[in-house]
This record gives sequence, C-alpha cells and structure tokens, in this order.
Amino acid sequence: MKRMTPTPRLFSRCLGPASLAMLAFTACGSDSTSSTSVLPLPPRIGVTSVKGDPESELLAAIFARVLEDGRFRVARKDPVELDRAGYYQAIQDGEFQLIPDFSGDLLEGHLRRAGIRYLFLGDSLGGRPADPTCYDADGKVDYAAVEQRAFYREGLERVARAYEQGRRVALMCSEGKPEACHRSKLIGKSLTRRGIPVAHIDEHNELISQEEVLPRLTGGQLSFFGDDMLPGGSRKRYERLPDEVEEDE
Repeated sequence: MKRMTPTPRLFSRCLGPASLAMLAFTACGSDSTSSTSVLPLPPRIGVTSVKGDPESELLAAIFARVLEDGRFRVARKDPVELDRAGYYQAIQDGEFQLIPDFSGDLLEGHLRRAGIRYLFLGDSLGGRPADPTCYDADGKVDYAAVEQRAFYREGLERVARAYEQGRRVALMCSEGKPEACHRSKLIGKSLTRRGIPVAHIDEHNELISQEEVLPRLTGGQLSFFGDDMLPGGSRKRYERLPDEVEEDE
C-alpha cells in the first residue's frame, strides 16, 4: 500500500507559518497583565478509497468535498488495497479516518468491539431484491410480490425470533426518511401485522412509530384502512432490471 505519510521536510513546511504565528502571539502576550492563547488547528480528516473500485473513489471525492464545504480540514489519501481487517487497523493507527466501502465486514468489526452482533440480511430484507420477478414492468419493486417470496419471509422470521427472544433489534438502511424507504412501506408493515412494534429513526434523529409514518405517506390524510393504504411499490425505477440482476448473480 502506498501511504501518504508526511516526510519531515513536508511536515516542517506545513507547520512553519503556524509556528511563527505562535511565537508572535507569545511575544505579544508576555505582559503579565494580559494573556493570549492560540487555538491549535484541528487535525485533518484523512479520506481514502478502495483501490480499483470506481464507486469507492467517487464517494471518497464527494465526502472530501462535503467535509471541506463544512469547513473541515481534509487530507486526501491514495487509494488503499487492504482487506476489511486492514481497514480497521489502519483507522486505529490513524492512517486515515474515512473510507467508503459497501461491505458490512468493516461495520461488523466495529460493532463486535462494542458488544453488538451484526447480521447481514440485505439478501432477504434489502430494498432491491435479486429476484427479477419482484420488479414490475417499469423496473419498480413490487412490495406485494416481495411479501410472497420465501427469502423475504425467512428474513422476517429471523427478526421476529430475535424480538421474541427479548433482543433489541435495529434494522439499518441508508435512507434517512422512513416514509421514503421500504423499511416502512414493506418491513414495518409486515412486522406490525405480526404484532411487533416498530420505531423508525427519521432524518431528524427522532423516533417515530410505524403509525406516525402513515400521515407522511398519505399527505396527512388518515385512513381507516391503516397501513393497507401504503404504496405498493418503490418510488424509483431502478436501473437493475430483471435481466441485469441475473447477470450480477
């Protein structure tokens, strides 16, 4: 792996102006009747990507730009070629702080160290199923069809068993708004029918119940039919249409 560790020369060049500023402030504050403190610059956030992965490299560039727009100091690192265990160790060693990755292995390692068990169920409860028969003619996910599939029922059963065992279960998804996600229109609906209470974390980091999501989906209109009035399919037409899905398998 090619590491972007600063050489002593580069390090000195970067710190030179800051060091001079420190000396100047110290000299000005030498009077016993006054004092001036210098706030150190915050450390740079090291952003890297997975070598050879265009999506990871693109996301790394986006994340770096967003951080800079938020007035954070960013250090762009060369792409790395490591396994997931290597990612965690590199983060622990301070080589970088952010790396876009689509695998749950890295997350699993972090959660395990916090005493939390991670279980991947994206193949059974994910929002874009691999089964091509779960898509309509427009390329949208047909939730009614998904509910009838064995893979979905098996995933839902695992969640139900964990609940019955008294475990606290958190289902994670990348969509911040529950009303725009299949976790309310599909999973939450299925779990509620089984008598399992569902609380969604919304984009404001607030907990809202499955019932409280309904007005968001219906434009504030309440219905005597409950979640039966939820949309029966995804909002988006996905590019991964049935034929393309089969090629990815």
